Amino acid sequence: MQTIVAHRASGIIYRFVKQYPGCYILPANICPVVPLSIITAGSNVKFVDISRETWCISEQDCKELIMTDNNVVGLIFVHTYGCNYNPQSFFKEIKNIREEVFIVDDKCLCVPCIEKPCTIADLTLYSTGYAKYIDFGMGGYGFLQDELFLSQEYVQYDGSDIESFYKKCFQNKTKVQNKIPYGWLDAEISYEYDINYFSKIDNVKSDVKQNKNRVNSIYETNLVSYNKLGKDYNNWRYNILVDEKDGVMSSIFASGLFASSHYQPSSELFCDEVFSNSRWLFEHVINLFNDKYITEAQAIKLTEIINFASK
Repeated sequence: MQTIVAHRASGIIYRFVKQYPGCYILPANICPVVPLSIITAGSNVKFVDISRETWCISEQDCKELIMTDNNVVGLIFVHTYGCNYNPQSFFKEIKNIREEVFIVDDKCLCVPCIEKPCTIADLTLYSTGYAKYIDFGMGGYGFLQDELFLSQEYVQYDGSDIESFYKKCFQNKTKVQNKIPYGWLDAEISYEYDINYFSKIDNVKSDVKQNKNRVNSIYETNLVSYNKLGKDYNNWRYNILVDEKDGVMSSIFASGLFASSHYQPSSELFCDEVFSNSRWLFEHVINLFNDKYITEAQAIKLTEIINFASK
């Protein structure tokens, strides 16, 4: 497999889609940057719901679409909240239906692995950007099957703030349509094996894991009455499900602490179709930080606020 290092993982997605254009299937709860990258590359997207069994893309919906829609050229499988779910058997089914369908295994919220994967996926992605498992503030890398290529075209980048753009669309309940800012995507890549970059990942991974385990143990001990997604979903952040999410989040912010409401279904930026499982998860999940941005004392205080707010 080819190893590709980039300023952003989304830049790799852009160049892959530019090389292999068409319609890509995405989970409705995907980060908005992914469909924006695909559309910026001149292709289009088709959203499907997630499964309540895995909280990842509905495999049955994907198979039905690929069997009935010849415009579909690929799908992007996202490991929701960096979960450890192994989709290789699903990938085999997809290739058996239509071998030419491209599979992108998006592991950008997963624990970064620097070893080349044994996978059916055509492209496997990791990220070390802001708020990822390992946070260098930038950087992403991918493993691409040897027979495939990425577009080599020049991509102009001017630093436009795409996050502010799509958050404003969410706030105003408007569709993205043809309003995507020009020059927002940093698509700089290299095919060279960047030993310094990967050594840096390897050097910090153990410390990151230890810190997350310490904070997770506080949540696990103190938030005993909450429905949790399970340990496989707590590597990136620690996830709980609550009935009165807005009230709990307001109490957290009022106390000067933080949590995340990740993600509002990005499908709502592009289409009117309602995806009930993605919407339900968004309305109930709270992502509690377990990274370098939170101390153990803050984590304890956070559990006290959540327990009190939910009485």
